[in-house]
Amino acid sequence: MIKEENNNIHFSLKEMEKRKKAISEHTNSTENKEMEKTKKTISEHTNSVGNSEKVSQDIIPVHFTSSKDEEPADLRYYWAVIRHRKWVVLIVSVLIFLPTLYKVLTEKIIFGTSTQILLKEDGGRGLGMAIQLGLTESQSSLDTLSAISKTTPFLEKVSQKLNQKLKVNIPPSYLSGIITVTPKHETNILEVTTTFEDPKNVIEIANTFATAFIEYNLDLSQKEINQAIETTELQIKENKKGLEKIEDEVQKFLRKEGAASPNQTINMKIGQLANIENTSTGYQMQIKGIESEIVSIKNKLEIESPTLVIETQINKPLHDQLVQLEMELATTKTRRTSNHPEIIAIQKNIDSIKNLIQQRLEEGVKVDTLGRNPVRDNLLTRLASLEAEKASVDAKLISLERIYDELKKEMAVLPERGVVFERLEREKRGIEQIYLKLQTQYLELRSAKDGKGSNLYHIQPAVDTYPIGGKVKQLLSLGILVGMIVGIGLAFFLEYLDNTIRTPMDVKTHLGLNILGIIPKFTEGNFFIKIEEPNSIISEVFRLLRNNLRYTSLFGENKIIMITSSQKMEGKTTVTRNFAVSAALQGKSVILIDADMRKMTLSRLFGIKRKNIDTDEAPQLSAGLSDYLVGEVQLSDIIQKTEINGLRIIPAGTRVPNTAELLQSSRMRELLALLKNEADNIYIDSPPVLPIVDAAILGSEVDGVVLVVGSRIVAIESAKDAVERLRHTRSNILGCIVNMVKEREVGYYRHYYGYYE
Repeated sequence: MIKEENNNIHFSLKEMEKRKKAISEHTNSTENKEMEKTKKTISEHTNSVGNSEKVSQDIIPVHFTSSKDEEPADLRYYWAVIRHRKWVVLIVSVLIFLPTLYKVLTEKIIFGTSTQILLKEDGGRGLGMAIQLGLTESQSSLDTLSAISKTTPFLEKVSQKLNQKLKVNIPPSYLSGIITVTPKHETNILEVTTTFEDPKNVIEIANTFATAFIEYNLDLSQKEINQAIETTELQIKENKKGLEKIEDEVQKFLRKEGAASPNQTINMKIGQLANIENTSTGYQMQIKGIESEIVSIKNKLEIESPTLVIETQINKPLHDQLVQLEMELATTKTRRTSNHPEIIAIQKNIDSIKNLIQQRLEEGVKVDTLGRNPVRDNLLTRLASLEAEKASVDAKLISLERIYDELKKEMAVLPERGVVFERLEREKRGIEQIYLKLQTQYLELRSAKDGKGSNLYHIQPAVDTYPIGGKVKQLLSLGILVGMIVGIGLAFFLEYLDNTIRTPMDVKTHLGLNILGIIPKFTEGNFFIKIEEPNSIISEVFRLLRNNLRYTSLFGENKIIMITSSQKMEGKTTVTRNFAVSAALQGKSVILIDADMRKMTLSRLFGIKRKNIDTDEAPQLSAGLSDYLVGEVQLSDIIQKTEINGLRIIPAGTRVPNTAELLQSSRMRELLALLKNEADNIYIDSPPVLPIVDAAILGSEVDGVVLVVGSRIVAIESAKDAVERLRHTRSNILGCIVNMVKEREVGYYRHYYGYYE
């Protein structure tokens, strides 16, 4: 049964009848006119050239398609490529799909849950982790807390708690992978998402993490307060000793010198000096605190980014200008109120210089990195702010020192006794003020320690779990899709690398030959024309090819036609045999010549064996072409009948070493001349063109040459070389037959099945 797909080949009987009828009508109506035109053309050609060479296909080429038919490749072409490379697509798709399938089948089901932590911003409480990182409360952002939640010290504490509760050892690195802390947009809430294999344990892990996070924050805050209390206690003790010492010095002075009564000028000067010293002492303590915090931040930056280089050099001109403005402000305050326009203007200038200094410092510590690190960024910003603040306080201190020096010079001319007494009183008052400040600070820290609570609250504990997964279909679909995309891409890449002749378009583009037709790739046993099936597909194919071949000549039909190919395995012998059988079934007298005297494949197709001179076995053939060409036998001795009426064959004959010389001999030309009177059509099966020179030699002796090109078999360059060899010997190449074209490609290139127009 003929498959439905064969309809694309356009070899149905009805179609063939229509074509034969059209050809017959065309022949009958134009035969006389064409013959007259042909004779006239030949006469003119002979007169102009001066010889009687055969009219080649270059005089009137046969076109089976017009230029408008040469359309660009459409979806059918792409579908043809995919079908041709289907095994590549299939294998690649399977290789990519199998790992996806394995992952889906082996992946464990995990469960997820979530809990929420609220950050309450209390101005007087809960510095916590922000203090440890050198940040003020305003800089303690949710992003920073999210980054801290992944630090190793904290995760180690969580791991210890889980080990105690669940009796399961979960390392910190694993916790970092299953717990995600994300700030909720436009809120002060941290969303803690946890995934784990056990639905019960995942809830416990999430709640334990939240509780530990709050405790960790509180613990850091308590440590910071305790450290501040210890420092304040030491400062109070030292200050108390200093106060006791200065009181002793005052009492000694009074016992020695008696009561002192300094005048009003001395009192004013001494009061100013005392204020300056007290203020200077406060500034010095403030600078020490800033420097301590700067050192702490730099240490933390070394841990966060060991290779980070930070430049915090203060711009000297700006600093000198700031000192000058501070001196001017201090001097002006002695004679103006704080709301006076002059004071306000100076303060604005000071703020402007301070902002400029901080901007320069921030530029010095700016770091461009591929990844965002909130902890490091906050530390760098705080470092620049502290350096700017230190510069400002230092400028105030320098200005006070200069003012103090001026007052000291003025005091030098005052009575010594009053000056000494007032100095002692001034020092005493300064120490007392510092002592009172430290006492106040100590009480505040103690109060903070006793009433300290965390600024983080576990507002939504984890209660329910939900399975994570359920993406089996999506993963499998993705595996199939990716596999097909990669497979199809590889198929088209291999198609691009394929440099063989594949389609009639390749023949026209690269070889420049007429397309006599294409022969589909038949299954084994169906590529020979059978006598009992005269109307089979293969029979219709060769009837069409013979009709196309008929119109490659201006006059009559080329009687002697050699059929060859570029290399072996392109199907030239099968094509030769089918040409002869097709003609014989149409009532023609046909002679086949097996000129491939090395292989004699054509002879074997008809059951003829080579003459064996080494054994006494009775051969089926006594002689063949080679025997005739060496002069051992006559023509009547080598022409053998076949089981097909009207078809005779001249086998290859005895194997000889000098086939090229025999084919080029005068006896070969005489043989061809004799055979013209013996049959209507003579088909010669020659060796391939490229391996040996036999085909090129014989091509110049026959009426025409048909080149068989095996689809996806012969390389383009090889086919070009074969055509060039034939043209070099002035062979009359009638056209090309594209053989063994796959059925899907036949359907796409069916427009090559035109007939002579």
